[in-house]
Amino acid sequence: MHRLVLVALAFVPLSGLGEEPISIESIAADYFSASSYCDAGKRGRRDEPGQRYTEELFERCARRDGRFKYVEKREQGAVILVNWSDSKKYYRYLPYGRRYQELSFDDPNLFDHYRDRSQIFPVFVFELFSADPRRLTDKAERARYLQSYAANSSLSTPQYIVFERSETLTNSANVKIVWRERLWVLNSNRSIVKFERLKDEDVLRFVEITSREVDRPLTDADLWYNAPLLARYSALNNLPVFIGGLIIAAGLLGALFWGWLFARTSAIEEVLRKRKRLWQWHLISFGGVAILLAALAALSTGGGHPPAIVYVYALGVWCAVAFGMTACFILVSYPLELLFRVLGTRNGTAHERPRTSVTK
Repeated sequence: MHRLVLVALAFVPLSGLGEEPISIESIAADYFSASSYCDAGKRGRRDEPGQRYTEELFERCARRDGRFKYVEKREQGAVILVNWSDSKKYYRYLPYGRRYQELSFDDPNLFDHYRDRSQIFPVFVFELFSADPRRLTDKAERARYLQSYAANSSLSTPQYIVFERSETLTNSANVKIVWRERLWVLNSNRSIVKFERLKDEDVLRFVEITSREVDRPLTDADLWYNAPLLARYSALNNLPVFIGGLIIAAGLLGALFWGWLFARTSAIEEVLRKRKRLWQWHLISFGGVAILLAALAALSTGGGHPPAIVYVYALGVWCAVAFGMTACFILVSYPLELLFRVLGTRNGTAHERPRTSVTK
């Protein structure tokens, strides 16, 4: 009998040889091999122990082709941040302040961890579970980072396995600080449900996953956000387009104004005299503003941060835009004048223009 027990015990280790031991690296491989990934939950952060957490709700989706969307909300449901990508560009919108950005992945102002387009999906999926997403961009470095996690038997339960990694760093005061990262993994489906970033034994950052979907077909509604038109083309977010829109609007307004004048007058020369006076006022104003800006520039040669000359430069740009708008407003009258002369000739009501008249 004893011999039978010993033989049975001898073969027990062989029963698990065909199974890969569970590790964060193998769990991450399941995440990275998905065709799409979506989750939702809550995240919180604070700078120092004892402070209150700043908490937000989030929803995010990503597809292997590099498209993704991340939405951050307050507890009351108000959207405070949206990041999304079409795999070619990165977009960001903050409803508060109507701040909108459209950036290339090579833009120096953008996160480094999205530079490699082929790694957008794994970085996006796992960045909430990492203290430094830049360690996820390179495959070799990512493997070393994931392999540094080990199961913590004292924190694990029959429901969860808790994995932990730690680093000891020395701050400027030569004090050693132990930084830890912990991941809670459900035994039932190998899904990550919680992440913590600890300074010594104090949790400074956490992420809790409340729902998760893998390999679900994703639509444009899942991966795209339609930022308001006025936000996308405002002076703050897209100054060249905004200035172009102002000039076009001035031209349209001028077309209505001059068209109305030419249509109601019986003598086109009356309209031309008004246009001449408007040009004169335009040029006088231009000269006066130029002198004023030159004087301000001379008085703004001192220091400061930013230097006062920067404000003079900005004022000069907006004055140039204003004069461009008024010039466009006047210039649109010339094709309208030609149009009304042609129409007047066809109708037999054209007015002869004196040879000494001046159109400008």
